[in-house]
Amino acid sequence: MKYIINFYNGLIEDLKAFVFWIGLLTLFRIIFLINFASQLPEGSYGDITVCLILGTRLSLKTAGWICGLGFILTTLPGIFSTSFLRWKLRFHSFAILIMTILFMARFPYYRAFNTAFDGMVITAFHEDWWAILCTIIDEYGVWWRIPVALILTDIFYFALKMFLWYAPLANFKDCNHKWLVIITSVIFLPLLCVFVRFGGSFTYRHGISWVSAARFSSPLLNAATLDEGQAVSRVFKIWRLRQKIDNINLNENEIRSSIAKLEGNPQAETIDLAFQRKVAKQRLNHQPQHVVLILGESLGIWPFSEPFNKLNLTGQITSLQNSANGAHVGTMLPAGSSTISAVQSILTGLPFTGSRYNFESFDKTDSAMYLANIMKRLGYKTVFWYSGFGNWENLKNFTKNLGFDEFYHCGDFNYKQGNSWGASDHEFYNFFLQKTQEQNDEKFFHVLLPGSNHAPFSINVEDFGFPRDTTKKNLPPSIEDSRSNLKALGHLWYSDYCIGNFVKQMETNFPDTLFVITGDHSERFAFDKEQSDKIRSAVPCIFYGQGVNPLWFNKTSIGCHQQIPATLAEMLGPKNFTYSAMLPSMFESKNCFSTAYILDEKGLQSTKFLTKPQRQYLTTFRELAAQRILNGNGISKNR
Repeated sequence: MKYIINFYNGLIEDLKAFVFWIGLLTLFRIIFLINFASQLPEGSYGDITVCLILGTRLSLKTAGWICGLGFILTTLPGIFSTSFLRWKLRFHSFAILIMTILFMARFPYYRAFNTAFDGMVITAFHEDWWAILCTIIDEYGVWWRIPVALILTDIFYFALKMFLWYAPLANFKDCNHKWLVIITSVIFLPLLCVFVRFGGSFTYRHGISWVSAARFSSPLLNAATLDEGQAVSRVFKIWRLRQKIDNINLNENEIRSSIAKLEGNPQAETIDLAFQRKVAKQRLNHQPQHVVLILGESLGIWPFSEPFNKLNLTGQITSLQNSANGAHVGTMLPAGSSTISAVQSILTGLPFTGSRYNFESFDKTDSAMYLANIMKRLGYKTVFWYSGFGNWENLKNFTKNLGFDEFYHCGDFNYKQGNSWGASDHEFYNFFLQKTQEQNDEKFFHVLLPGSNHAPFSINVEDFGFPRDTTKKNLPPSIEDSRSNLKALGHLWYSDYCIGNFVKQMETNFPDTLFVITGDHSERFAFDKEQSDKIRSAVPCIFYGQGVNPLWFNKTSIGCHQQIPATLAEMLGPKNFTYSAMLPSMFESKNCFSTAYILDEKGLQSTKFLTKPQRQYLTTFRELAAQRILNGNGISKNR
């Protein structure tokens, strides 16, 4: 009986701790919602209630994992030695410390990425650690968040200690009906475990997970639904999916079947030949000497749209878009929610798979779909320009492996303004203009990746004319009047200002230059209350220069990052010029997608709500893209 008493005493403590954790995670959720209350949509009280209910159901799973681990580490060995039971409080105090630190981290993370912890956490491990450290110190206040987390841990530890002491469940030794308790436990505990495992349900069908919990149009409510444990679980599962992609190796039958599903030629000798296309007609009368593709940092469609366009944050780009020599795609999807996802997709002409293949080696002669290869066949020398450091995401080696002839970064010129991520935009563009003046009469294709519209926002934008007071006065209700928001808006205005000046100067030097302006991602629009999926996710795509026809695209035209190489081939290539692309150009685009959305004639739809055939289509696309990049162009067994 002694061992049974020890077991039940430990189990009672576990049940008390389980209740405590449900309360603590719910408290975290409520504090998070209160902190960002200005972002809650009008009349959203019903949604808040649903958010708290769904969140509590998810927290059952988190609390279950924590208490289950405590059960294994302390209660089970405590059957034979009660000294283990004394470690239970220490275990839970350590868990409180971890969860409180994560809780403090979720506030700056949400401000930066407009979501709870996700795949960007994995991306951060491959970033410049010094730059990240400077950012979290300068922008996110880690110097005070850690001490606050420690103070809160002490408070919650004391609360747990008191709860375990005063909670009504009695010591099993003092129970008068021990066998009744044992029999009830045999029935009740397995049911409780199932109920907790499925998040407040006894079946998978009616259960809930982090995948199915994001049911709101408000990003704040979606972020609040996930507690810290569920958000970390999401990160881990995303990492496992990426590992699966990194190790993909399709056989010949699988490759040919995938090609057929994607409307390619399954009888072709290589993957590139399976998706070979031909330019139907010449669109420009002559090829410009310079083609410049600007991939704007955090440049979404929202500042071009009502009511945010009244802030005039993108007046320079808007004037290019609406000029007689400008054309723009109606809805353009970025490859994913990070800069490297955009770079990967645009440079390869393939969807973002989640793989870290920018750290792999490539054979640049085997790259018919890659942007640099297409532009070289059109007669252009290819150059990549980055305002940051070339070792970020292995960018210098990655672009060279994909066939770019030259690479420049902030280490190649002197700059006085900037931060740990690199040079300021205006100094970066000035360096580009200086170098192009030194170049000969060859044709050049340039990809420019500026970075000042990124935390830490360190440019004194008032020096360049940012109308802070006017912007503040014109803020729509959905944007909170805060110093941090105005700082971010000022840097968006500054990036647009620099692009406008750069385009004017480049036109003066080389009047026939063709410009392509798009954004790397848009999900970090972190000060909206409730917006449409298009406003939240889409990026601009603008073509500007001599010979550009505004009628090339219209409001219903669609596109995505991976279609840029094909679109440039159709725009610059002579009739019958051949190139390879899995998706047709934006001139013929009928459907496209990103990591989060699919876009077709039915409109924009979240990938969370796709039909099974739609999911299979996207999976096939990404798996074949990963196969092409990681295992080469061949199809047969002898590849």
